Amino acid sequence: MLEIIVYILGFLAFVILCQDFLLFPALVPSLLRKFFRLGSLSKTRDIPHGVESDFITASDGKRLEVWRLPADPYEEKQDFVALIFHGNGGSLESFLALQLWFSFMGITSYGIDYRGFGRSSGWPSEKGFYRDSDAFWSYVSEREELSPDRAIILGYSLGGPVAARLAAEVSPHTLLLISTFNDLLTLVKSKKLFRYLSRFLWYRLPTETYVGSLQKTNLILVHGTQDTIVDSSHLNRLALAYRGGGQCRKIVAEGSGHNDTFFAIRAELAANLEELL
Repeated sequence: MLEIIVYILGFLAFVILCQDFLLFPALVPSLLRKFFRLGSLSKTRDIPHGVESDFITASDGKRLEVWRLPADPYEEKQDFVALIFHGNGGSLESFLALQLWFSFMGITSYGIDYRGFGRSSGWPSEKGFYRDSDAFWSYVSEREELSPDRAIILGYSLGGPVAARLAAEVSPHTLLLISTFNDLLTLVKSKKLFRYLSRFLWYRLPTETYVGSLQKTNLILVHGTQDTIVDSSHLNRLALAYRGGGQCRKIVAEGSGHNDTFFAIRAELAANLEELL
């Protein structure tokens, strides 16, 4: 009996101490890439055609990679710029589709790899993500001479609370949240395997609180009905939290899961965004 208890306690301790790897699965490939880049087989990242890569510095000295993709020259150029915060399971490459989507809409976009992701230095943390977003905004707004009323901020999944927190700070024209949870604690409590470990969670990421602080920013919420990672009920909670003076639109992707929602409704999403611009 004692041996079983020891095993259980050991497993619980392992899960608690390794929660960064559970919450940020993209950490593992990022760490491996950084390790092998130090050896003789090191190769630089191939930057997609048309994308400009740059590095910015957060307030605590962390070096963060940023990608800029200009508006498609063959499309009517919009006087807006988009800032994109990707999900926890990918990096700039895996979320390039979002930047291409903006480009085809005639909108210049920027994406960022948070600390610990891709080629960015440091280790993930909630305060660190917020520092990253502040540095990101400073860089983009200065380079594009961007005022908040010309800014679109997009957050996908984990990127949602980071995007919402920045939106609450700078009041952009539109905040777009895809497959986002209302807060991480609620999400963890909904998982049978992890609900009893919620009190040991190091992160809060309260998207709902930040959405409730929005004033004139428009809000577009997107969620799939078959999302097994973040239940679609989170969309309604975020919509109820919005008290701003702009428009709040909900787009429900029937039959879509967590990662394919954007692809299922991108045309409808584009139509809704264009109506607000």
